[in-house]
Amino acid sequence: MSTALELYRAGDAEALRDAIEESWPIDRLLMLVALGRYREAVAEGAAIGVGDEREPGDFEWLNRINLSEAFVELGEFERARALLDPGPGDDAGALVRAGAQTALAWLHTTTGDHETALKIVQSVTAADLGLDFQAEVFLTRTLVLLNLGRLDEARVAIDECRRVTVRASTERNLLLLEARWFVQSGRLEEALKTLALARDHHWKCQGGASWLGLGDALRDASRLVEARACWALTIERDAESISATHAQKRR
Repeated sequence: MSTALELYRAGDAEALRDAIEESWPIDRLLMLVALGRYREAVAEGAAIGVGDEREPGDFEWLNRINLSEAFVELGEFERARALLDPGPGDDAGALVRAGAQTALAWLHTTTGDHETALKIVQSVTAADLGLDFQAEVFLTRTLVLLNLGRLDEARVAIDECRRVTVRASTERNLLLLEARWFVQSGRLEEALKTLALARDHHWKCQGGASWLGLGDALRDASRLVEARACWALTIERDAESISATHAQKRR
């Protein structure tokens, strides 16, 4: 039987939903977040005591990283920050140090501190996150650089991300950020083609923040019809997220 992580890599959301209950707690927390079930992830984290350890080991740090994402998606930024800062010590594994730094960079750019986010994510060695997750470093760099308007560097990060992407969710998320890059670069026809690829991609869970950001970029480019379509997808596909709340106010 396929493991939850294998199903996640392939982007089989239906099978993943069925596999969650039989998964290890560390995998279950990751998968609940991946499916956009953030409130369940928070409840799972509370049930297994995530955040309670004063001197967390590597497994606790992996749970903190995953739970922090749920809090970010729910807009509970200080709860996310409390899990990530201060980060792992020098005795922690390279994977958890890289994962915590990447998650902290995402939190900073989400809350508007893009310069700090860039400094953090530029310090991360992507390979430390391993085959399945190293692309997240480049995805985070892409988002931060788009937020800063540094489009040439964002293009490099997009290409680096595509080169190492193995998970379906990252593939879809990268399409969303690439569509936004095309919009910000004034290449609207290419943006709309890339948007369609993201919309029709078989991984349809989560991604609300990226749909929202793409919608905002299209609005700023005076493409309000397409912007509203992106905001509608934010609500449809990531209903529990704070992004869906913001999208509802924009429609």
